[in-house]
Amino acid sequence: MRLFVTLVMALIILTASPFSSAEAAAPSSQAPMEVRISIAGPEDLRPLYQMRLTLVSRGIDHVVAVISPDELRLLRKAGYSIEVLIPDVWAADAALLTDPDYLDYHDHADLVVALETIAADHPDIVHIETIGYSVEGRSILAAKVSDSADLDEDEPEILFDGATHGNERIAAEVALYLIDLLTDEYGIDPTITSLVNGREIWVVPMVNPDGVERGRRENTNGVDLNRDYGYMWDGWGGSPSPLSQPETESIWRFALDRRFVFSTSFHSGTEYFSLPWSYHYDATPDDDAFRFLGAAYDSYTDYGYGQGSHGMYDIHGSSKDSHYGSLGTLAWTIELSISKTPPASQIAHYCELNRDAMLFLIEASGRGVGGAVTDAVTGAPLPATVEIVEGGWPVYAAPLDGGYHRFLLPGTYTLRAWASGYATAEASGVVVPAAGAVEVDFALEPLSVKKSYAYRVPLCDVPDPADAYQNHTLTPWSLGPPDDLALSMGVGGWIVLDMMNGYMIVDGPGYDLMVREAAGTAEGFTLYRSEDWEGPWVEIGSGSGTTAFDLTESGATELRYLKVVDDGDGSSSAPDAGFDLDALIGLNACRDGDMDGWADVACGGTDCDDADPSTSPGADELCDGEDNDCDGLIDNVDLDGDGFRDADCGGDDCDDSDPDIYPGAPEACDGKDSDCNGVIPADEADADGDGWMICDGDCDDANPEASPGHDEIPDNGIDDDCDGEIDETGGCFIGASL
Repeated sequence: MRLFVTLVMALIILTASPFSSAEAAAPSSQAPMEVRISIAGPEDLRPLYQMRLTLVSRGIDHVVAVISPDELRLLRKAGYSIEVLIPDVWAADAALLTDPDYLDYHDHADLVVALETIAADHPDIVHIETIGYSVEGRSILAAKVSDSADLDEDEPEILFDGATHGNERIAAEVALYLIDLLTDEYGIDPTITSLVNGREIWVVPMVNPDGVERGRRENTNGVDLNRDYGYMWDGWGGSPSPLSQPETESIWRFALDRRFVFSTSFHSGTEYFSLPWSYHYDATPDDDAFRFLGAAYDSYTDYGYGQGSHGMYDIHGSSKDSHYGSLGTLAWTIELSISKTPPASQIAHYCELNRDAMLFLIEASGRGVGGAVTDAVTGAPLPATVEIVEGGWPVYAAPLDGGYHRFLLPGTYTLRAWASGYATAEASGVVVPAAGAVEVDFALEPLSVKKSYAYRVPLCDVPDPADAYQNHTLTPWSLGPPDDLALSMGVGGWIVLDMMNGYMIVDGPGYDLMVREAAGTAEGFTLYRSEDWEGPWVEIGSGSGTTAFDLTESGATELRYLKVVDDGDGSSSAPDAGFDLDALIGLNACRDGDMDGWADVACGGTDCDDADPSTSPGADELCDGEDNDCDGLIDNVDLDGDGFRDADCGGDDCDDSDPDIYPGAPEACDGKDSDCNGVIPADEADADGDGWMICDGDCDDANPEASPGHDEIPDNGIDDDCDGEIDETGGCFIGASL
C-alpha cells in the first residue's frame, strides 16, 4: 500500500482568499525533469492529481510527467517507481533551438514577418490583429481569413491556436500552415474558396511567444498556460489566480468579443483528439456531438479521440474546458505528434496529415442551427441565451446583431431563447439537416416587470477532494431564472457570474438582488461585487439559504460581476457538497443599452449609450436616438425637422432653414455642417477676416477693415453684395450700390 497519507499531508493548499492559488504549486527554482511514473491503476493517479503534477502523456501502466527534484523525492517516498527520462528538461529543450535539424522552425520574429507577408499578398481575405502581448512584450497575433476580412459578418466563426506550450513548436507550424493553405488556394480550390467565403476563420499561431523563444513549456513567469484558464481553475501549473497571465487573458478577452462555434488548440507530446471534460470524468451534455467530430478527425489522421480525463489525464484550468464551459464553444485539444518538437524535416508531414481534417472542422462549423434574437417591439438585437431543450450547453447571441450559431447533429430539436427583461420563447420541431444549417430567429416580447439574471460563468472553482467526482451538477444550472436546478459549489468553492445581459442591477427601493438556493438545507455563502471579472472584489454581505440584499449597504450603485463563495462548512466529499446556487436575481434592473456594464441614465443608472463599451460612461457617443449626452432628452438626429437624418448621424441631410426642402436649402446659420462638405462651420466663415460672419449679414470684401460689404471680391461664388443671389459677374461695388 502506498503512503498516500504521507503524500497528501505534504500538499498544503493555502486558501487565503476565494481566488488564492496553492502556494505549493508555485514553480520551483530547480530545473524540472521528465520522468516515467509506473501506475497499477486509476487509484494511483489520484495522488498525482492532488499534487497538481504536470503530466504530459499517459499509457496503460504509466504516466510521463515533468516534475521538480523535490517532487521526485516526494513521489519515491510515497512508493512510486520512477524512471528519469530527461534529467534537465530546460537544457534539452533549449538545445533544440540551435540544433541544425530544428532550425527551420519559426521563432516569433519569423512568425511576424510571415503573417505580414501573407496579409500583404492577400489583403482582401486576411486581417492581422494584435490581441495582446506576452510577459516580455512580444505581440500575440491573430489572423482572420474570410472573404471580407475587415468586416464582421454574420458567418460562423472558428478559432485555431498553437504553441500554448513553448516547447511544442510543431503546433505553431500547423497553425501557420493552415493560414497559408487557405490563402494560397483561395480562388483555385473550390472547396477552400467556399469555406473562406462562408466562414470567419481566426488563427493564433503562437499563444506563448516567450516560451517558444526559450524552448520552454511555461511562459516567462513559469506558469503553464493550459492550467491558467478560469473555468474550474484550481491553481495547477503554477497559476497564482485565474487568467493571471497576459497570454491567457489576451486569448480570453479576444474570445469574449466573438461567438466561436469551434475552438481548436494544437499541442504535441502524443497523438490524440482530446475532448472536454479534462477536469471531471463525467461526459459533457454535448458528448455525442463531440465524439462525432472526434471520430471524423480521427478518420483523416488516425489520432484517436476521447475525453481528456479518460484518454489522457486530469487538468484544471484548461483552455478547452473554459471555452466550452464559459462560452458554449465546442472546444478540444489536438495532440499532433508523439515528439513535442519533431525534426523540422517532419513539419510538412504533420501539416499535410492534418490538412483535410482541419478543412472538415471549418466546414462542420457551419452545420446545425443559426439565426438572430431581437426585441419583438423595436427589432433591436438582444444578448440572449439560446438553449437546446433536449440537452446541450447554452450558446450566446452577439450583442451587436443578436446573431448566434450552434453546431448540432442531424435531428429534430426544440430551441429556447431567453434574455433578461423578456419573455422566454421556444421553437419546436426544428429539423437540422446533415449538411448546412437551418435558420431559427427569435423575437422576444418585453416584460413589464424587469428582472436581471446571471448570463454566463467566466470563472469558477468547484473543489473535488481526492478526485472523488461526486458532484455531478453543472454551472448553467446557476444561470437564468429560477428553475430548481442548482450548481452545488463544493465546500469552499466559488463562482463568478456575469450579469451583462442587457439589464443591470441598480440601487433602487428596497432589496436590489437575491441569491436563490435550491430547496433543501440552507447553506452559507458570502457575496462579492466587482466591475471586472479579475476584481478587485468588494464584499456585499453574507447569507444562509435564499437571501436578498440592498446595495445601499455595500455602497454600490450598479453591478456587473458577482461572486458567490461557499462558507466552507459541511462534508467536502458528500454528493453535491456546498451551497446549491439556483439563480442570482436582480430585483431592481435597469436597461444597459450599449452593453458596457453600466446602466442607462434614463432608468436610474449613470451611463449613456456610446460607441465604446469598454469606456464608461458616455464616451464616443452614438447617433442612435438615445440620450447620448445624458441631458435627459432623447437625441434629436433630424435637427431641421425635414424627415431626413442628419449627415453627421449617418444620413445624407444637412440642417437647413426650410424643413420642407431636402436636403440643405437654404442653409441655417446654426453651427452645423449645413453645406455637407464635412467641415464645421464652413458656411459661417468670416472669409474676409473683418470680424463679421456671413450669417450675420456680412459680405466677403477686399478690405477686412471695412464692414460690411465694401470692396467686394468678384467671381468668388459668394453673394458679395448681399442681394440674395450668387454673383455672376466680375464687377465690383462700393457700399450697397453698383
